[in-house]
Amino acid sequence: MDSIFTIAFGLDLDTLGGSSEGSRFAAAFDDASEFTLLRYVNPFWKATRLLNVGAEATLKERIKIVDEFVYKRIRSRAQELSSGKAQDPDSRQDILSRFIQTATDDSGTVDYKYLRDIILNIVIAGKDTTAGALAWFLFMACKHPEIQTKIFQEDNKQCFSDDVLPDGSSVSKGDIVFYVPYAMGRMEYLWGKDADVFRPERWLDENGEFRPESPFKFTAFQAGPRICLGKEFAYRQMKIFAAVLLRFFVFRLRDENACVNYRTMITLHIEEGLHVTATAR
Repeated sequence: MDSIFTIAFGLDLDTLGGSSEGSRFAAAFDDASEFTLLRYVNPFWKATRLLNVGAEATLKERIKIVDEFVYKRIRSRAQELSSGKAQDPDSRQDILSRFIQTATDDSGTVDYKYLRDIILNIVIAGKDTTAGALAWFLFMACKHPEIQTKIFQEDNKQCFSDDVLPDGSSVSKGDIVFYVPYAMGRMEYLWGKDADVFRPERWLDENGEFRPESPFKFTAFQAGPRICLGKEFAYRQMKIFAAVLLRFFVFRLRDENACVNYRTMITLHIEEGLHVTATAR
């Protein structure tokens, strides 16, 4: 959360440093994401929204917290831009500043709702995907310590040049078609008999070089014209975090026999977080 706000919007939430406002926004954002997904499984959600009870009442409260936080940041940055403070050539031209400039009409009026939607879209794409993927990565690394060792050995390698690059189903008219990345990632039809096996080497060719798969097969970031704009940022962020963490620490699950459950959200989280013990190498 902190990194996506710093890079995309030039704002420091300082959630790790104990900022109550940033932490309150992050918690409200996670809750709103979870309650929004519940609408897909609750056929009476419109009634509960009308009556303002249950999850819909809580969702309304969380959205208010999120909106207040985001609108405050947009207005602050818009004022900086209008006063000329952010026109300093040494200032950073973050995504938020650029969008404010494009969303301001000739009369100087800023479309705040449009900007709020953009910010939340980027946060959804850049926060939960990376944090969730890293948590599941560490969980699998703890379950397979031999993979941790391999990654550590890989981290220790030095660069030798300046530039190093890393079924017949019927669909009728009117049918609604969904794809489920969770299920697709476990299909033997796509990945072979060892689809359920944690084997990172499947992404490497016989020479040890990375072998990318079609985004229509590995659908975590969508595909085609609507492919995730933050895909490369998410990949880069996860690689850096994973490499640095496993370079300096050995991770083990605090309770090897504990059952890890999913938290049902738009992006799949670990219920109650991942509890591990990190030991310096």
